[in-house]
Amino acid sequence: MDALGLDAWYSYGGGHASITVSDPSSNSGYTQYSYDPTEGGYDDPLATINAPGQMNVFHNVDPGGANSLDLHTTPAQDAALRASGNAVHANPGNYNPATHNCATVARNMLGDAGINTPWSPVETPWGLKDDLTNMLDPANGYWGSRDVSPVGAEYGGYMGP
Repeated sequence: MDALGLDAWYSYGGGHASITVSDPSSNSGYTQYSYDPTEGGYDDPLATINAPGQMNVFHNVDPGGANSLDLHTTPAQDAALRASGNAVHANPGNYNPATHNCATVARNMLGDAGINTPWSPVETPWGLKDDLTNMLDPANGYWGSRDVSPVGAEYGGYMGP
């Protein structure tokens, strides 16, 4: 666990990506941001194309999960992640499985916090996970893996091709 409240988690799996960040205003100390379409999904992926998007904000969640990367962040980065997630919540835009999906929103949130990953023409949850893993610097432990109870997978969402 993040005793100092200075971590965020990128969760991936089940075709979905989300960001959980330390949040002193949450009773659990964490808030999860999870972007998905309001229409369609695995059962009707074509309906997700330019469907209205939504940023789900879950308070009182446990961080990490079996498919999560622990991102050792600063208080300023945590604040930037929350501000970015809240901005998408206020103005979610339209979902697109190729260009504006859960993984692209997560990548943009990370970028807003100064954690820049390589651009990809079609971002997927596993592709972003690979980019973050490749950024691992064992010397300073910037990233680390967590193996605790899964969080986020139950929210689903179509990730695109």
